[in-house]
Amino acid sequence: ILMVVVGVVLLISCANIANLLLARGAVRKKEIALRLALGARRLSLVRQLITESLILAGVAGVAGFALAWWGTGLLVAMASNGPRPLPLDITPNLRVLGFTLLASVAAAIVFGATPAFSATRVDLNTSLKEGKGAVGANSQNRLGRILVVAQVALTVVLMVGAGLFVRTLVNLQNIPTGFNETNVTLLQIDTATTGLKDAQIGNLLIEAEDRVRRLPGVEAASFSFLTFNQGGWTSTIYTFVETPPKGEGNLVRQNTVSVDYFKAMGIPIVSGRVFEARDTDASQKVAVVSETMARHYYPSGDALGKHFGKTSDKRDEIEIVGIVKDAKYQSLTENSRSMVYFPLKQRPGPVVNFIIRLSPDGQNVIPAVRRTLAELNSNLPIDDIVSLQDHVSRSLVQQKLIARLASFFGLLALMLASIGLYGVLSYSVARRRNEIGIRMALGASTLDVMKMVLRSGMTLTIVGVALGVGGAIALTRLVSALLFGVTATDLTTFFAVALALLVVAFVACYIPARRATRVDPLIALRYE
Repeated sequence: ILMVVVGVVLLISCANIANLLLARGAVRKKEIALRLALGARRLSLVRQLITESLILAGVAGVAGFALAWWGTGLLVAMASNGPRPLPLDITPNLRVLGFTLLASVAAAIVFGATPAFSATRVDLNTSLKEGKGAVGANSQNRLGRILVVAQVALTVVLMVGAGLFVRTLVNLQNIPTGFNETNVTLLQIDTATTGLKDAQIGNLLIEAEDRVRRLPGVEAASFSFLTFNQGGWTSTIYTFVETPPKGEGNLVRQNTVSVDYFKAMGIPIVSGRVFEARDTDASQKVAVVSETMARHYYPSGDALGKHFGKTSDKRDEIEIVGIVKDAKYQSLTENSRSMVYFPLKQRPGPVVNFIIRLSPDGQNVIPAVRRTLAELNSNLPIDDIVSLQDHVSRSLVQQKLIARLASFFGLLALMLASIGLYGVLSYSVARRRNEIGIRMALGASTLDVMKMVLRSGMTLTIVGVALGVGGAIALTRLVSALLFGVTATDLTTFFAVALALLVVAFVACYIPARRATRVDPLIALRYE
């Protein structure tokens, strides 16, 4: 997608350069006519003009490559979340340099050839005369207008795509996670380095929770096997109920957590209780389930007090003591799934997530947490510390990167299209200086002249917007799989893009139109 976006921006840029070369060729028309009259071959002049384009493109390509070399760090920063950048090395290499030079040469030949052939297509008798006026400018103006329409149409496509991606990102960020991320810090801890057995690890983690929980500014602290965006642990349970059929194995998502887990994560309790200190290995095996699991496996009544097993043997029954709200685990876009939580005391083992809910004034307690863990076991390293809000945000790295880059390139395309429109109208006003002078001498008001120039520019813009909307409707369907909460043909996005482009185009057209109204009829009629 990003490669296509960059390609479209390159096309818009090349269209702008082609317009400038057309204007330059028109200015050099007398020089070219004189060369032809003195015996120069047209093909030789075409080669000269294309060579000039190649020199421009070569210099620009080298400058662009140098800019890309500098900009790779910015690109990695845009794709990263948090203070640490992603460990990616995207420094341009010889292959990228070769591709850049090839693209520069191809752009120069393709978009430099047409202005070159147009500039050398001259009428010697007409071009060698003193007067310029608008004579011979029609073909250049016509081609320039076509290029402007193409620029506007491509800009609409890019801006619509950027708008859809931005709206998708906003929609994803507004999805309820089922837990409260505010004032929660997530520590990644590697318990495997302690060298302890599962039961010993369980005792160590429980003691760590108790000590951290007593620190000032800590409201809750809990270990868990999994948290958001860390994959999933799914295995079979047996519900021992009539619906689903008795003894039928069912795959449900599972997690092992400590006593304070639901308070630390801010997951609301629907009914029953959560885990307590009495839920030990010697007591009745218990579990807390999500609303979806309770509703799906026990549709005829309350799931509290019901039993299920990890095997079909009823001697291994587990009692449901609580029901909690559904929460997201693998992604923000996942549907609600059945979830069962087991207490860490009854299923000890290596866990990696230490979740700490802090009071609003307890943001500086993390160093004390580090010291506490180090005192308990010096081989208990902390691999990462991140707020739960940032941890959730990390799951949207791809969507953020696409939205940011698409928005950047969309705005760049808008700027290029407005510059192209301004350039064509400015050139047109300069070429029509005599005509404007005659119109004003015959009684045309400054408002009439302004309307004439504005009408010319806005007509090109409206045609380009219409073509761009049609192209966007056809092309945005190709990225519909990447959208969320918005359709590929969202009317709000299309309308906002069209309106923004029309406003910018009006400003770009107004400046040449205003300049046209300042033409002095006497000076214009004497112009060359």
